[in-house]
Amino acid sequence: MAVHFRLLAPLRWPRLLAAGLLALATCAQAALPIQHWRRADGAQVFFVESRAVPIVDVQIDFDAGARREPAALTGLAGAMAGMLDKGVKPHGAEPALGEDALDDAWAELGAQFGAGAGNDRFSFSLRSLSDPALLARAAALAAREIGEPSFPETVWTAERQRIAAALREAETRPGTRAGRLYEQAVFGEHPYGRQTTQASLQAITVGAMRDFHARLQPCGATISIVGALDRSQADALAASLLGRLAEGRCQALPAVAEVRPWRRRRTSASPSPRPRPMSTSASPALPGAIRTTSR
Repeated sequence: MAVHFRLLAPLRWPRLLAAGLLALATCAQAALPIQHWRRADGAQVFFVESRAVPIVDVQIDFDAGARREPAALTGLAGAMAGMLDKGVKPHGAEPALGEDALDDAWAELGAQFGAGAGNDRFSFSLRSLSDPALLARAAALAAREIGEPSFPETVWTAERQRIAAALREAETRPGTRAGRLYEQAVFGEHPYGRQTTQASLQAITVGAMRDFHARLQPCGATISIVGALDRSQADALAASLLGRLAEGRCQALPAVAEVRPWRRRRTSASPSPRPRPMSTSASPALPGAIRTTSR
């Protein structure tokens, strides 16, 4: 059975190229512009106005990830992130709220809020409807969790026991152990290579969390906002979210050392293999194995 290919006439190529370029130009024009400004409190704001849906998404980032933890308190940033939704302190006429009360308040607003820690950043995220009344209430509640967490001692004691049990269970998994060895081999003494241990976990106290939380200041915040707002509304939202954080004089953070390039190294107990002649059998002889150190 013959297969016939239909070739495009030569005169059609310029038309197709022009159509393609026009489509690319249209997409470029349709791209939403990113507005950027620095607030009086030092926070940087990146804002994209989008009216496609009546929703506002916010992310607040601080340079307060795991790389900023003291070595003896590895796991502190993640522990603090997990404790921020366990309660907020009273403030003026506002009563203290526990974990259940916070859950009920977010459910009533139909909004989502969370905190997380990575190697480089400590982040908060908020998603809410853009209705002015609902958004104002969501921002006020988020500001309390961002700036006034209570870090209840009894809750942290239970959480620490839960995390310790999870660490013990994880150590029984070959994948977890292999991952730890890999990170130690690649990152060595760099903060990226540190691992939460039972000792570092037991050293994390509520006081350590409060001290680490005090590093979160408006001047160190980078706020990304996307949604159905204008610039003035976005700036007011940023101010509301950071309003409960203590303002202070922002000092430059110390530089984090670069990750040293990983090099394959032989242990002193493993001598360099000598060249072997090719075996005369069907399968060639394998060279001696070379072990690598983890640091």
